[in-house]
Amino acid sequence: MSRSIGFLNDQRLFRVGDEILAETPFVHFLMGFRAHFDEVVLISRVFEGLPEDVHGYPLPKDGVRVVELPPYPRIVDLYKPPFKYRAKIEEALRVTLPTLDALWLNFGHPISLQALGMAKTQPELRFFAVQRGAYERDAKLRIGGPPGLGFIAGKVMQRNMKKFAKMARKAGVPCFAYGAELVHRLEHWSLNVHSFIDSLLTKEDLGSVQSVDKGLETDLIFVGRLTPEKGLDILLESLSEARMPDGRTPLLRVVGSGPEEQKLKALTSELNLEESVIFD
Repeated sequence: MSRSIGFLNDQRLFRVGDEILAETPFVHFLMGFRAHFDEVVLISRVFEGLPEDVHGYPLPKDGVRVVELPPYPRIVDLYKPPFKYRAKIEEALRVTLPTLDALWLNFGHPISLQALGMAKTQPELRFFAVQRGAYERDAKLRIGGPPGLGFIAGKVMQRNMKKFAKMARKAGVPCFAYGAELVHRLEHWSLNVHSFIDSLLTKEDLGSVQSVDKGLETDLIFVGRLTPEKGLDILLESLSEARMPDGRTPLLRVVGSGPEEQKLKALTSELNLEESVIFD
């Protein structure tokens, strides 16, 4: 008997020809579940074409199914009248949930709220919720526009998370969180919480490293997506005032890409750090 696990984690997917690519390398972690399930099901919004600022990570052809949600631009668009996405999303969930054995819910996300609200109709489906960051803060930073809009986005996400916590507690849904701070937040809501950390590297990846490129010397290294919530702008501003014991500015190597890349490169120039920051 085959087993399927679904993921509602709000990662954008992009169709390029007959290939579908994920927005971030986090998809590699999700693909690791293929070792334990016969099928990994990504329930995600799918866009046509790959934006210039997105690298794209191809999905494997085998053991992966994509359930396409309507390509809403941002979470905020789910709340705008006439709520044109809601019915299509609800239909996709209604058809897909009975085909799954387990479902990853992104803690507090409006679509995960919809799915959790259907828990009573799917008694055999095992739900579990995951919080990978301070989502209220992320909503405030990602929204853009006037400061007041960010404040509202943060409050809406805070309300969603409280509602999600209440529903998860009532349904007995186990929750997973990154690190002690997030675990403490969820325990405050009397939830069954487990701490975990994911990795995109395997033992095989680490074992394949034969030597280190001597040309990669650096004092500091940042590895991650270039998005507002990562705080790389704060690191750059601090770097402009930091000095090594020999008086030079520390050398920072930035490994990653994302929507903030050009903005961060401009800030690097503004702070006169072109010789001290390398974007790989």
